[in-house]
Amino acid sequence: MNTTTTIKDWLDRVFGRRRRLRCDRAVLLTFDDGPDSVVTPAVLERLKRYQARAVFFVVGSRINKARDVLSQILAAGHALGNHTYAHRLDRDPWLISYCIDVRRCQRLVTRVTGQAPRFFRAPMGRYSAGALLAPRMLGLDHLLWSTDSHDWKLRGEEAAKTCANRLCADVRPGDIVLLHDDNPWVLTVLDILLPTLASRGIDLCSGVNGL
Repeated sequence: MNTTTTIKDWLDRVFGRRRRLRCDRAVLLTFDDGPDSVVTPAVLERLKRYQARAVFFVVGSRINKARDVLSQILAAGHALGNHTYAHRLDRDPWLISYCIDVRRCQRLVTRVTGQAPRFFRAPMGRYSAGALLAPRMLGLDHLLWSTDSHDWKLRGEEAAKTCANRLCADVRPGDIVLLHDDNPWVLTVLDILLPTLASRGIDLCSGVNGL
């Protein structure tokens, strides 16, 4: 284990960042960067088919284009997470600005659904002061992942199938899997991944409860 990994592990422990489930027989699928008015409902349909429950980390600035989708997520028994309002990709703002941004997303989700998200995920899992401190200051559980699908880069069917087959080989009980419900090729991934995991007897339902 190198020094960088050791420091990251220490920061995760100190700031309560979770990467795996406590339940060693379940797998939890998580979806970032939604909601999307077309892709997210199609994801929900596939999850329902296999009685899978997931966490959807929504971006506040994208909610108004798909407000009804948030209620669909909750009605299907899934959980909502806070993925910041602005979802900045260049660099994180300073701590106070970061907290304001996360709180803005939290308030919007609460206003739209009547339920406050319990979970938070920093864009790209970054380790800035805001990403480490904001969720603690706002009472959110910071949930990361143990397996990254890299599905955000998918641009075609063959690439999506390759991604799905890699996940089928890599995913193990206890894993938290990172996916994205703003990319339509995630549907091809799920069409392969979900039946494969279900056929192995992996619990796709209770992972949310084991957080």
